[in-house]
Amino acid sequence: SDEEKEKDAKKEVIFNLSIPDIEKIKITRQFCERNWDIPIFDDCIKNAFVKINIYAGKSNSNSGNTGYIIGTVKDVQVLKDKPYVFVGKQCSKYINVLHAHKEKIFKFNVVSNSAINENEFNIWKSRMDAHKISLPTKTIIHDVSCNLGKIKSFKYSNEELSKMINKKMEEKIKNKDKNINITYQLD
Repeated sequence: SDEEKEKDAKKEVIFNLSIPDIEKIKITRQFCERNWDIPIFDDCIKNAFVKINIYAGKSNSNSGNTGYIIGTVKDVQVLKDKPYVFVGKQCSKYINVLHAHKEKIFKFNVVSNSAINENEFNIWKSRMDAHKISLPTKTIIHDVSCNLGKIKSFKYSNEELSKMINKKMEEKIKNKDKNINITYQLD
């Protein structure tokens, strides 16, 4: 009923977002390393939190420094003309991260594995408040948590495995590679 929806909306407004809430829906570099090439990954990490090392790989006056921001994943972008090496493979995927009102794309390499600290959380929250941007609700946190769970429990179908094997075989043949070794295990 409309009355129940109104009550639920009021509960969402009263919700006091905390660091543990964010940690529930934060992706780490290790998570990305294990899952970035799963077909559902790009869609399922939308709105997840991420902690980014903003100085990683920069050769300027900040070299050697670490500085982190937290933000949410807006989407995953494929930039075929800007590949980089990620976990020993060529990767063209970048995460588009929203930090308050600013948006920037990052390589998976700069995603942090460390927990969000109180200072990082407070900086993010104050910037969200300053730009009058709504904080994530319990519903959003629940939905993102469910999506991340889908990634963790993802299993390839026989059809997907066959496509992957055929693609790998085509690449090997195209490159005239005489060593073709593909192993997989079905449950």
